Amino acid sequence: MKTLRTFPAIAVAVNMLATGLLAIVSTSQAAPLNLSDNPLFASQSAPPLTLMTMGRDHKLYYEAYNDASDLNGDGVLDTTYKPDIIDYYGYFGSNICYVYAVGNNRFEPSSATTDKRCSGSSEWSGDFLNYLTTSRIDALRKVFYGGTRSVDTSSETVLERSYIPQDAHSWGKEYTDIATNGFDIREYSSLNLPVSGHRHLFANTTLVSENDAPLLRVLNDSDFRVWEWLSKERPVAGNSCINGGTSCEQGASRITDYVVRVRVCVSGRLEANCQAYPNGTANLSACCKAMAKTTACTSVCSLAPMRKIPLAAYCVKMSVLLLTKSMPMTAPIPRLLA
Repeated sequence: MKTLRTFPAIAVAVNMLATGLLAIVSTSQAAPLNLSDNPLFASQSAPPLTLMTMGRDHKLYYEAYNDASDLNGDGVLDTTYKPDIIDYYGYFGSNICYVYAVGNNRFEPSSATTDKRCSGSSEWSGDFLNYLTTSRIDALRKVFYGGTRSVDTSSETVLERSYIPQDAHSWGKEYTDIATNGFDIREYSSLNLPVSGHRHLFANTTLVSENDAPLLRVLNDSDFRVWEWLSKERPVAGNSCINGGTSCEQGASRITDYVVRVRVCVSGRLEANCQAYPNGTANLSACCKAMAKTTACTSVCSLAPMRKIPLAAYCVKMSVLLLTKSMPMTAPIPRLLA
């Protein structure tokens, strides 16, 4: 004989209630939420603000282009300079050629180029110099406020690469030949092709102390590999390779030093982030009002008549520097757009 199973009344009620709720949900839609993008209880509107928390990690002083990264996301490691497919960001203009002015210890713009190649025997491609010399902190500084100035007057602006200690932070690159590196170095620098079986080595460092000039050191026609100059006991990128007793300068190979400073915003040779200044001081007052009328802000804005700069660049520059307290109130105001 079969036995009929019975369910408690409360279980039946719960089951019916759940079934009814599912039916209601299936035939209804959620009402759209109308969320406010303004403060709910503010009587007056206020401009949106962004707070940036800045870190000072030592890796910011590494090279921006380490020849071990996929820079353009094509799935291939970019292990050498690739001017035809990558634009290298830095203090130099990618479509400007430069000559090194020995008397001024800096690079100066000499001509424009549409393909990054330079025809003058003493010219360097700005794009190639960016690839060689840009540190991560330099790229960051250019984004924020145009770069670090070593000279900033009403008539001249000179940018300077960051201090790079003479240790593992210093970096180097090497050039062998067209077949190995994929480009002709004669088209991008003042150098000739290396003697067969030799290499041109490049090192970025600052010798002795932070008060010395930031250097790009070039060791031409060398028998050594770049790691024998850079990856050894400190000090690296000096005059010795492999160990302290082996001179890097062997045979016709010699070290040539270039100070990594560049004159920018030269009339007729303007980099992409140069812009003419607006006239008057009204915009600067508005900038101070947007930032907050603090004593420090007012002091900085009192310098406004000396230079006329774009409002957006001024606000970003002064916000960062005031927050980090890294600039005295009498420091020069930037003339570059980031």
